Amino acid sequence: MNTAFRMCLFVLMLAASNFTARAGITVPLHIGTTNAIVNQFGQTLPGSDSAAALFGQPVVAGDLVQIIRTQDGSISPPDAGGNPTGTNNVVISTAYVGQGVDPAVGQIGQFGLSLPDYDGSSIFCRVFNAHDLASASFYGDSQVYNPGAGYSVFTPVVTAVHLLDANVTDPSGLNNSWIKLLGGVPTNFPGANGGATYANFINGVTPGNLSSFVEMTQVLPDLDGNMIVYWYSLTGQVYQVEYAANLNSGDYAAVGSPVTATDWVSQITHAGSTAGTNASYRVKLLLNP
Repeated sequence: MNTAFRMCLFVLMLAASNFTARAGITVPLHIGTTNAIVNQFGQTLPGSDSAAALFGQPVVAGDLVQIIRTQDGSISPPDAGGNPTGTNNVVISTAYVGQGVDPAVGQIGQFGLSLPDYDGSSIFCRVFNAHDLASASFYGDSQVYNPGAGYSVFTPVVTAVHLLDANVTDPSGLNNSWIKLLGGVPTNFPGANGGATYANFINGVTPGNLSSFVEMTQVLPDLDGNMIVYWYSLTGQVYQVEYAANLNSGDYAAVGSPVTATDWVSQITHAGSTAGTNASYRVKLLLNP
């Protein structure tokens, strides 16, 4: 085998290595969502591809996506600034909601990208509710991707929204993530301007009293035809959401099981509900959960 032939063979082998990583893992790894990613209120995260204007769609800077390697297959929560904690989770790439999505379809809360240098390690996606970490207040993590030989597609699913900073440092009792999201404590929020604290306000609702109901924040439809109900809550308290298809009938029925609150706003999904103009939801604090 002459030197020129050996060199040519080496170049061909090197080129092939760009398409096959260690242990038979095929590269590049293609990452793409198939369902809309939503924020803390169930609303689709913003973002569109840079070519959207060519199709009559607005070009919108998307929310931040981190591709993170997990050394031992576990996910550690980020610090209050959104940075991975410890040495187990390492950001290996970033993307944005809307990136790699058909620019003609508009903002659908999805993203897509490829990792040309993927080495076959376990990874997951972390999505924030802002374009950069400085503005983010909530985040969601996907499942961990552990590739098998020859696989080259990862479809991340982000199903939960978490607080970046759950600490409470304001006298209102509102945690730091919500304060950041709202741009400060609203003047009409319990505890603002010297009023009662949030905890005292919520505890003023009489447990078991059918005429005493918790104030709801929003009732929003999701992409699957369900309704998501949000209400003010107190961590550790148990609430029951009720629904009436016709407000005038006053015939309310329980929506799902009682919910134990873990934050100042709680939520429940009413599956298959398409609330009409006369429909009504209400939330009560249970006496004996």
